[in-house]
Amino acid sequence: MSLRRPSRQDASNFASGRTSRAIIASFSLLAIALIGGKWIEEYLLLSRDAAQMDVLQAEFDEAHRRREKLLSIEWKLKGALNRAKERGVGPDDIEFVRESLIGIVRDAGASLRRLEVGENEVRAWSMAEDDPRNDTAPLYGDNSSFVLHKHAVQIQADGRMESIEKVLESINSHGWLMSTKNLLIGPTGSINAMASIEVTMILYGLEPAPEDLMEEDEEFAMRRSPRQFR
Repeated sequence: MSLRRPSRQDASNFASGRTSRAIIASFSLLAIALIGGKWIEEYLLLSRDAAQMDVLQAEFDEAHRRREKLLSIEWKLKGALNRAKERGVGPDDIEFVRESLIGIVRDAGASLRRLEVGENEVRAWSMAEDDPRNDTAPLYGDNSSFVLHKHAVQIQADGRMESIEKVLESINSHGWLMSTKNLLIGPTGSINAMASIEVTMILYGLEPAPEDLMEEDEEFAMRRSPRQFR
């Protein structure tokens, strides 16, 4: 058996085939690189978007938590304000308080000697760090949309010791917003009325501020604010 030497045609065909395969392989690698590059780019973009979504979700959860806390505080403040308004004594309530004190002394079996109700005192109520016992609101505090009413009430009565105790208990049970300026209990020297009581109370009430007062506060705030220079 004899071996045939490859001809030039065979060598040319072999070289051509190898070149074709190289070209095909190159185009295949180029296509994979192009398509794969797009996939990688899209993957990176999606990963970045996912990370941003995680950040936004965390911020949303924090905002929701803060909103729930704010609503809870607002609900508590509204409840405290409503209770203060219910217990407060304003100009329209002072006559009811007077009649109630007369009834308290009578029902306790004591004798009323004096009952005086002072004039209504009104001042602005500050938004923070205010005390109703003070005559004025904090100097540098911002006024709220409420005003504070104050009435001084003096009551003097005498009777048995049990009756005097009932008077004090009944006044306390009404739950009025009040402070005690002075309280004196002493003997009378009488057999029928062994003790006497003299109390000076300050009754407080919060009510919405009149519109004219709110306008005055806004005008004062504008005068107090520094000028703007361009």
